[in-house]
Amino acid sequence: MIVKTEGIVLRTIKHSDSGIIAHILTRDRGRLSFMVRGIHSKKGKTPGVFFQPLQLLELEIMVKEGRDLNSIREVSSAHNFTSLPYDPYKSSIALFISEVLSRSVQEEEPDPPLYSFIRSTITDLDQTSGNISNFHIAFMVTLATYLGIAPSAASLTKEAPAYFDMNSGSFCQSPPMHGFYLQQRHAGILQRFMLTTPSASTEIKLNGKERSEFLGSVLTFFSIHLPGMKNIRSLEVMSQLFSPS
Repeated sequence: MIVKTEGIVLRTIKHSDSGIIAHILTRDRGRLSFMVRGIHSKKGKTPGVFFQPLQLLELEIMVKEGRDLNSIREVSSAHNFTSLPYDPYKSSIALFISEVLSRSVQEEEPDPPLYSFIRSTITDLDQTSGNISNFHIAFMVTLATYLGIAPSAASLTKEAPAYFDMNSGSFCQSPPMHGFYLQQRHAGILQRFMLTTPSASTEIKLNGKERSEFLGSVLTFFSIHLPGMKNIRSLEVMSQLFSPS
């Protein structure tokens, strides 16, 4: 079946001297994997720049039910980036987000709201000219809603929460027995992110140590509910960039 759709590059794996396997979240078919040949060859028709993390692509693809690898007939850019590929901070965030998505989004079914959210996140990251030090954290807190693991808004209170139970995903006033919970400081930060729009997350003031520790806590919460989220390799890069000593 030939399908015309849009896609977001999540991950690529080198397959040969001139080939890759590209994992792409498509708008109309969910997550699919593609064999792309000749990408590093001078005679190749597919530029490697198309397959950088979070690239937005217009695709004409050949999909065969039951096959692990599909093929790309035509590919072109779906968005002209102005800063993301050239800004080391933004490109590092893109690498982190692409790794998080690659590990957390596995469904081979279309999810239009999720796709729209991720696409708008990418274009917002490209276009923003302000402080982006909290961008990746705001993204993860919002992503949890689309993945069905969002912290319970019903457990929020006007008072600062004492703890956040990572197993149940709810705020509580006494520490749970199992030990997987956030203390008051981090529980309060999580509440602020939940009550703040991603664009206004720059107003949440965190020092480098707080940002690094809180991001680690968010990833722990994700890993409890999504086992594939363990050992995010780009976490160290994020800590170095946005958590200066």
